[in-house]
Parts: sequence; structure tokens; C-alpha cells
Amino acid sequence: MYRAVPGRAGRRSHRCSCCASPADWQKTEAQKRREQLLLDELVILVNKRDALVRDLDAQEKQAEEEDEHLERTLEQNKGKMAKKEEKCVLQ
Repeated sequence: MYRAVPGRAGRRSHRCSCCASPADWQKTEAQKRREQLLLDELVILVNKRDALVRDLDAQEKQAEEEDEHLERTLEQNKGKMAKKEEKCVLQ
């Protein structure tokens, strides 16, 4: 899904620039409508891409926080295990 958005956005951007070639006063109503539709679709695709990037960033941040929490927990447990081992004496 994410890989498809930039490609589609690029194609829309190219089509928009092609539509923008003639001056506005030279464009027919159909050309103006098509250009507006392409611009609207481009905005939608860019917004979708931005949302995907934000979601990915949030997921990465959450994963990093979970990793840090797990590392702290493991370090705490290592300390507890070392203390238990010191108390154990073979007779």
C-alpha cells in the first residue's frame, strides 16, 4: 500500500503539470475541471502518504519504548538473580 502511494502521487503531479502548460485563459472548462480533479486527487494521495509516515513513526517510537522497557526489566532481573545466587550456598 505505502509503495503505491508515492508512485501514484508522482503520476498525478506529472499529469497536473502537463495540464498547467497552457495559460488559464486558454484552457477549456473540461481542462480546468480535469486539472482540478487531478489536484484534488494529488492532495488526497499526499495526505494519505503523510498519514502512513506518521503511523510508521508512531509504531517505531512505540517499539523503541517497549525495547527500552524490556532492557530495563532484564537488567533489574539480572540484579535480583545475582543476589539470589549470593544467598545460595552448597553444603
